Amino acid sequence: MSDYFLWMLEQIDDPNEFDVTRYQMLLDYLDSVPFIYILPMDKNRMEDGIELRNGAVSSDYRPNNACSVLEMMVALAIRCDQHLTDNPEHSRASWWFKNMVDNLTLSDMTDDDFNRGITKRTIAMFLNREYDPDGCGSLFYIPGYDGDLRRVEIWYQMNYWYLSLRR
Repeated sequence: MSDYFLWMLEQIDDPNEFDVTRYQMLLDYLDSVPFIYILPMDKNRMEDGIELRNGAVSSDYRPNNACSVLEMMVALAIRCDQHLTDNPEHSRASWWFKNMVDNLTLSDMTDDDFNRGITKRTIAMFLNREYDPDGCGSLFYIPGYDGDLRRVEIWYQMNYWYLSLRR
């Protein structure tokens, strides 16, 4: 494992929320898949993932490689924590990341039960926006959502999801 990969995992590791030691195979897989976007504004999520490399303390990060799904998700978890649940004494990035994994229906993909085929299909459906209109199968599932989240950029999906929790 590269220092950069380990550094990313440190950003989202919290045994009370998302224990990265139980999800090494899932996280390796997410790191192997390039993040692609369909809606133009989701380019911002890719750029956040690439920008994440600047915060790494290692020199082995990928300066010219595409942003991985893992990088995008870690960067988004950090951004959500900083913008919505900011507490300088306790990061909630792990909470955000765990919820994204839950919403993707991948929480059962621990190292003991990892299924590459299911994970591959789930991530392909997410990237191609083939999930349900209410976001089931995406990063942000909002039961009863009256619209089509497949037409909404990820940042706004996250905001709608977060607001739905507060109702």
